Amino acid sequence: LRCFVQYSMAEVALSAADDERATPLPSRVSTKMSIFVVLGHSDGIDIHADRILLESMDAETVVLTEPERSELDRWLWDQTGWDILFFAGHSTSQAVDESGKIIEQLFLNPQEQLSISHLRYALKASINRGLKLAIFNSCDGLGLARALGDLNLPQLIVMREPVTDRVAHAFLQNFLQVFSNGETFYTAVRYAREQLQGLESRSPCASWLPVIYQNPAEAPLVWPQSPKQRRRRKVSAHSRGNRSTSAKTTTLRDLLLTSVVITFLIMIVRVLGVLQPLELSAYDSLMVARPAEWEAAIDERLLVVEITEDDTDEYGYPIRDGTLALAL
Repeated sequence: LRCFVQYSMAEVALSAADDERATPLPSRVSTKMSIFVVLGHSDGIDIHADRILLESMDAETVVLTEPERSELDRWLWDQTGWDILFFAGHSTSQAVDESGKIIEQLFLNPQEQLSISHLRYALKASINRGLKLAIFNSCDGLGLARALGDLNLPQLIVMREPVTDRVAHAFLQNFLQVFSNGETFYTAVRYAREQLQGLESRSPCASWLPVIYQNPAEAPLVWPQSPKQRRRRKVSAHSRGNRSTSAKTTTLRDLLLTSVVITFLIMIVRVLGVLQPLELSAYDSLMVARPAEWEAAIDERLLVVEITEDDTDEYGYPIRDGTLALAL
């Protein structure tokens, strides 16, 4: 987790070990996102806010409220296809079937509960027609993710544990707001998930309830942008680019000015010979510090003329300049 926090544009996702790409059929041609909204049994919970939010989006939205299984199945088989499947209502991953096996269940209405296996063919057909994302804004959804994993659905968002109305509404609102404005899928999920931390005084660990289940073989969904949104994002990117270019220009100008000033100061100091006494003193100290036995102790550039006592006896003392010149 500590390493993950350093990457602000990444998000945690689960996936199966053997994902494959779905077999696509000819899909619809539309410039808008197509959302199929299923509002299931809602006894004791508020899913009306989800409906209002989804219907306010710039998208083609179809809403079914507490549908029967046959009606849901018919809409999943719709020939035009869907981009997003959204479900809100009661769900569980701890139901028990007739054989005692633990299964997942969606509560469609007060009389009907069904598992993903009951919708397998319809969901597969919808995925082949372009379904890219399913959002189950309902409780205890990890079982739903496991059941949908075999169908090669590109992206899926579920809640790990039971979720309150407040958390479910906040996540959906923040996710759609960022995602519909052109942000990437993973960044939008992370943004919306981390926004839930403000609710953790009443809903502990709310920021870790939403989780992505993905098919790595499929590309994530991208929300289509209107011309106005594209222009706004282009202007924003251009503004950021101008600021970046201005910062680079300022940095280069400061660097050149500093280099010129330093070079000029060095030239003045060198011409005036300010450092020469220090340099000669340091050089003399280094020469004296060399060991006498070192074979290179005497610099080849120096000529040493030795005047011994025998020389002064022969030529007198002090040695005349002419004699010294003749010796040199």
